[in-house]
Amino acid sequence: MHLTPPDDFDSYGTRSHRLAIRFVRVSHSHISRLPKFYSDTEGDKLHPVEEDPHRPTFLKRHYLKPFRKIGTRGGRVYDGVFMTGARPCWIMVAKTGGRGAQLDVLEEGAGKGQELLETPLEVTGKRCLRVHPMIVDGDVKCFAGIHNVNIAHGFVYINHQGQLRICNLLPHFLYDSDWPYCKVPLRRTPQHLTYHEASETYVMSTSTPAPFVLSRARYTAALAAGVIEDGDELPETEEMKRNSWVKDSDREEGMYWPQFSSYALELVSPVTWETVDIIRMEEHEHILAVQAVNLESKQTTTGRKLFLAVGTGYVRGEDLATRGRILVYDIIDVVPEPDNPQTNHKFKQLFVNEEKGPVTALCNVGGYLLAAIGSKIIIHTFEDGESLTGVAFIDVNMYVHSVCAVKNLILVSDISKSVWFLGFQEEPPKLALLGKDYHPLHVYSSEFLIDESMLAFLVGDGDMNLHVMTYAPYNIQSSSGQKLIRRGDFHVGQHVQKLIRLRRMPSQVKKGGEVVDPKQHVCVCATLEGGLSIMIPVSEKLYKRMYGLYSRMVNNLQHPAGLNPRGFR
Repeated sequence: MHLTPPDDFDSYGTRSHRLAIRFVRVSHSHISRLPKFYSDTEGDKLHPVEEDPHRPTFLKRHYLKPFRKIGTRGGRVYDGVFMTGARPCWIMVAKTGGRGAQLDVLEEGAGKGQELLETPLEVTGKRCLRVHPMIVDGDVKCFAGIHNVNIAHGFVYINHQGQLRICNLLPHFLYDSDWPYCKVPLRRTPQHLTYHEASETYVMSTSTPAPFVLSRARYTAALAAGVIEDGDELPETEEMKRNSWVKDSDREEGMYWPQFSSYALELVSPVTWETVDIIRMEEHEHILAVQAVNLESKQTTTGRKLFLAVGTGYVRGEDLATRGRILVYDIIDVVPEPDNPQTNHKFKQLFVNEEKGPVTALCNVGGYLLAAIGSKIIIHTFEDGESLTGVAFIDVNMYVHSVCAVKNLILVSDISKSVWFLGFQEEPPKLALLGKDYHPLHVYSSEFLIDESMLAFLVGDGDMNLHVMTYAPYNIQSSSGQKLIRRGDFHVGQHVQKLIRLRRMPSQVKKGGEVVDPKQHVCVCATLEGGLSIMIPVSEKLYKRMYGLYSRMVNNLQHPAGLNPRGFR
């Protein structure tokens, strides 16, 4: 609902029996009704499935429950309506903040002539109507707000099991937006983020700018190359004599210093979002990959244990070869500090190894650790828990920046040479090339797309496109599977930097309460421009119906600004 300014309704404002407002539709994406099931037994004809008889019509239920001032004590509070039922949702308006058209809440007992509306702002506004679904507890029977000494600005509801729950909205979340979110100030640049399920913590790699000192960089490079030992002085050369007109000690405080990035590995608690442990990397060492991997281990009864693998690379300039390291950590439980119970986890370094190239990508392949080291991909085993042992390798193209795996199938993304599809054999250990894309493609991200027994590859490129590829060895165009077949592409309009594959939630219930498992995986697409989207596989019949609806909408609806949707897709 959107309230317009009273200036637009002067003719109505002069009449005492009319209110100077009007109702306008507000679009949202929430569907409050349960889906209907249809059977497709006669080609394209749909027949509705018989459902359980509804409750008697004389039993009426009020689904809309108004509420006032639900939020946090001393913080942001919200007014609005809560919709109960099988798919409950919040329809709320914040008191202040947010973006969008302004909306005011009519107070009870407002006198005649009292101004209740504000002039809408063109760019930023407040009191915008927000619709947020509530899917944590299923069907909600009834709802009411509560405010007392113990529960400030809270609410109570009864779920489908008849349980009474007394709750509060999360104080650090902002609900006056399209999606509720929590913003955590870091004061540094995050580079990688992964979730460690065993300890229920987040592992994050960050970078901070640091001043570049030439003498220190030369000393570090000479130490890494083996020219000198730790503690020795750097021998003075003719080049150093020619370029030593400004010494580090003679630099004035206001002179410009070149900078480089200093990396660190941090352990973050999801309760207070504070760093409970930190590991500083060496000078000029960049963290290129951070991944929580489930590797084979003799320390557990299941034969698997969750470790943290980190891949790094030294960046010292073009005149020195880039090297890297593989570090394996375990997150252990420790005695927390007396005044901070969240500091009960620490990093424990289990293994570190110097590599001849940068370690650019890591992933788990059936209990083995896959590492992209320079122009090679090496499979390691960590069964003893003390050292990594290489068991298989394969040569790849220029720069591998992303790898992902499903069982023993591996998808490798190159920065300039598109994607490779590999297979791993355990006995005897072997990596084999199954197929690849021969077209040059600047790959930003890649991931598997799973639909029942079908497997496809989703690839995002530098031209803001998403490509769908498949491995079809029986297709005559694939040359016995050597070439990956392109099934489709989408022009997203944004660079898809990250693809995260998640299992699709069971959202449908059959007759009798049986939950339908869709057996599908969806891909969450994150873009460099700050956008989020979801890619989901659909059946051929559903695709044809949706495409027919899309064609009707393109032909019958008015195009904004005269732009044809078919020209940008």
